[in-house]
Amino acid sequence: MNLPDSFDGMLEDAWEIDPRVLADARRLRRFWVAGQPPPTYWTLRWLPPAMDRFFAWAGVDTVRREKAGGHRVSMQRLVDQSAPGKSLEESLDRFLRSHEPSSRPANDDQPREFFEKTDCPETRRWLKQLFGGGRILTELEKPEVNIIARALDLIFGQRELWNVSVLGARAGGGSKFFRRGSRGRRRLADALLFLRGMIPAGDDDREAVLDETGIVGSETSTGVLVAGSLTVDGMDYPTRLADKNQAVFLTVQNLVRPASAPSVEGVLTIENDAPFMASLKEGLHQKWLLAATGGFANRAVVDFLKRILSPALPWRHWGDTDLAGVRIARVLAERVGYRPTFYRCGPDDIRARRARLLPLDVPSKRAIATDLKNNPNALGSEILRTVLQEGGWLEQEAWQSNSASSPV
Repeated sequence: MNLPDSFDGMLEDAWEIDPRVLADARRLRRFWVAGQPPPTYWTLRWLPPAMDRFFAWAGVDTVRREKAGGHRVSMQRLVDQSAPGKSLEESLDRFLRSHEPSSRPANDDQPREFFEKTDCPETRRWLKQLFGGGRILTELEKPEVNIIARALDLIFGQRELWNVSVLGARAGGGSKFFRRGSRGRRRLADALLFLRGMIPAGDDDREAVLDETGIVGSETSTGVLVAGSLTVDGMDYPTRLADKNQAVFLTVQNLVRPASAPSVEGVLTIENDAPFMASLKEGLHQKWLLAATGGFANRAVVDFLKRILSPALPWRHWGDTDLAGVRIARVLAERVGYRPTFYRCGPDDIRARRARLLPLDVPSKRAIATDLKNNPNALGSEILRTVLQEGGWLEQEAWQSNSASSPV
């Protein structure tokens, strides 16, 4: 999994998921006197997917969950683990500079240029709300608002089902503009909820209004890819799927009362899609229930695991053995409330496949060493120690098996 190499890069990724990131960054800057040590703590109340980006970049050891809600970040730990030559303070300033509002004075020119482009009553009503109170958009916001307005024109003008990739391309934002987890998708959903007189309480409300409006496309749906013998709300996905080496895609909306068949011996979560499909060819789903996390797990994966796991049903996890891969497993375990054991990515697997390890660069070695120092007994710490000792990490796709095997 590719991670941003800078603090501002991580903030940018998180901001695309949760706009509150910018407000929290500005608050940190207000309390961080230029050239002086940072404040002791920085409290964040971001959406879980945005916090996942933070955990992946900084590690869970820099953060403590607050009883009153939110997360408290140890700023000194964050500064200590920053790469040499890369100032956290300068990186913060770069992020804030990129989001400075336009210096043009407030007037009617900016709203007018948007209203002149549309005759759609719904779009104009949303624009009126958006510019209420004399708001002036930043240069970064203007093209995004144009795309959202164009998407509303298309949705309310043609009254048809829209594949999300087609909608993004037709609205001028590209095929990924409304992809799962994107800021554009959330903003479009919030606009639709406003037009229905509703205020979003969370991502479930957003996905529901998109579904009802006719925004379709499995590639952006919030769901989980599962293979094996499974029952969902009385509907069976039994041996016929196992025989055909097929998987099912369960969305949040149809993920109701999942239950594994009696023959299932446990659950195996798999980080990447290619190894998941390879596992079908091996027949692992004949005895185990397989679930693809797709990197950091979305809420459908987490909900599925919460509902399906029990002390009597073992949980194994197979992922990359670099720091990002281990952090994916840690965050998933924290969100689900169970602790998995590792499959095909443990210390013995790494040592047995030295010839297939990918080399660690110096920043990666330093990041792993810092992680082990700050949290030596965390989930996956033995994996990281082995990776550091061997000087390389095992990618899932590098795994080769001479015969089909089951997690043990």
